[in-house]
Amino acid sequence: MMKKITILLFIVSLSWLPAATAAEPIKACQVVTRTEAEKAAGVHVADGRLTEFEEKIMQGTTLCHFESLDAEHYKRFVSIELTVAASDAEAAEKFSDALSLVNAPETVKGIGEEAAWGGAISGPKGGLNIRQGKYYLQIKVSRGDEKKNLQQAEILAKKALPRLP
Repeated sequence: MMKKITILLFIVSLSWLPAATAAEPIKACQVVTRTEAEKAAGVHVADGRLTEFEEKIMQGTTLCHFESLDAEHYKRFVSIELTVAASDAEAAEKFSDALSLVNAPETVKGIGEEAAWGGAISGPKGGLNIRQGKYYLQIKVSRGDEKKNLQQAEILAKKALPRLP
């Protein structure tokens, strides 16, 4: 009887231990550094401001915004949106949905499994859209020139993708 009570107490004591949790998913501010964002924007930028979305349609999505600290070039910024999907197929669907919002997406080769330039960064899915495995990444760089914006977004993508788990 004493042995059964000891076992029962042991089992009850285990219930007080915190439940094991899965590793925290990677967030947008973890894939690009402030220094990298400054090089891309061509100005000093503030630390990345992280936004975590709660809406069901945006689950798994975080946004990191690096804003210019230069009064003369206040419109320059770097914005990283990262979605950690449940599967490769879900990420592919998000990538496809994003491109459906772009008038004439341009395929970008050599970045991720799929990548496309969505054009003007002022558009809803403007900038560089990338799919890599279960990740969908959108990178917007505002440097005042669309060609430079694309070049700098490609450089950031090549730094960000290897940081994805």
